[in-house]
Amino acid sequence: MDARELWEAWGQGGGDAPEAWAFGDDPDGLARLVLSGDKTATASALPLYEAEGEPLPRAGEYSVLLDGQGEAVCILRTTEVSVVPFSAVTALHAFREGEGDKTLEHWRTAHRRFFTRCMAGAGLCFSEDMPVVCEAFEAVYPRPESASNAVLFDMDGTIFDTERIWFECWEPVGRAHGLEGLNALLDRCVGITDEDMTSIFMDAYGADFPYERYAGEARAIFRARYGRGLPMKPGVREILGFLRDAGVPVALASSNGMDFILRELACVGLLACFQVIAAGDEATRGKPAPDIFLLAAERLRVDPARCFVIEDSFNGIRAARAAGMRPIMVPDLQKPDAEMTALAEIIAPSLNAAADYLRGALTRTSIDRKENPSCPTST
Repeated sequence: MDARELWEAWGQGGGDAPEAWAFGDDPDGLARLVLSGDKTATASALPLYEAEGEPLPRAGEYSVLLDGQGEAVCILRTTEVSVVPFSAVTALHAFREGEGDKTLEHWRTAHRRFFTRCMAGAGLCFSEDMPVVCEAFEAVYPRPESASNAVLFDMDGTIFDTERIWFECWEPVGRAHGLEGLNALLDRCVGITDEDMTSIFMDAYGADFPYERYAGEARAIFRARYGRGLPMKPGVREILGFLRDAGVPVALASSNGMDFILRELACVGLLACFQVIAAGDEATRGKPAPDIFLLAAERLRVDPARCFVIEDSFNGIRAARAAGMRPIMVPDLQKPDAEMTALAEIIAPSLNAAADYLRGALTRTSIDRKENPSCPTST
């Protein structure tokens, strides 16, 4: 099927078929990543647009993606366009491109080589400050097939052993400044966004409480102790490897900010294990509201009722249930009470036990996804 035939088959665009194009390197492999939902962005060298007199893409425009044989693969709609120096391309854009291990380091290595070759072919030179056109898109027809099930993970206390760490980092701050009742306050903050945590501290210690200064001291201790990578919870690689082998889409839905999530997952080599990420700074409301989990399900194109959620915190379990999902509690610092027993589908003592439960509960997905070998199953 050519671009015109696909455009007419969609029947919603009107007029002539839009521009048709293929990826410059490995057009078939990258097209498969688009169809699987792993690739939702691309990047081009601005000097090549200028040399060829081509207009830049614009948000809202449609185009037809071709494979290596010139056959139409799908119709794309551009959602975002920005122009930044090569050296300023973000980790989020690299993750959205969906290639390799999805890290910014991989993106820079691969695209430095690609842009150098393309620029040389046009008689131009690549440089680290070369303007790059970063384009995000969505496939609108045919839409990537929805999976029958998905699994969403919390991060702190579920993937990483960070809940305990944050208590440890706040302890010397509380001692130095005489913060009474700090541990009880921190327990209320497990699983919530930094904005909500600020409100809880201000309510407890007064409107003039210097939260940002004290939190900055705790973060400095955190960076000094764990700047080279966070300790993972036992069974993380095993459960992610099982889900990968089963072809089940996996998302991370965390109250942390996106930059922190991308950095910490990349540091331990887990970034490629997640098809999508939903971060606390993208949601209107943090846990126990369901917003973060619903955003992750939307990005995976999976019905919330078909999503399992692996969480350690009370607020996370509440959020998962409010989203209409199937919560699996793997307790960390907060031990399950009667409320959690009622809300959680199961309380699993470990991630390995959660994996055993999922083996029986999951329906093997029929989605035709390319397995990503970058997701490690062992250290």
